[in-house]
Amino acid sequence: MANVKLLDFWAVWCFPCRTMAPI
Repeated sequence: MANVKLLDFWAVWCFPCRTMAPI
């Protein structure tokens, strides 16, 4: 599941960005 790892990575390096870009 590359998508899951990508989402996890995104949440790790840019936690606040996840709120700005709800994907």
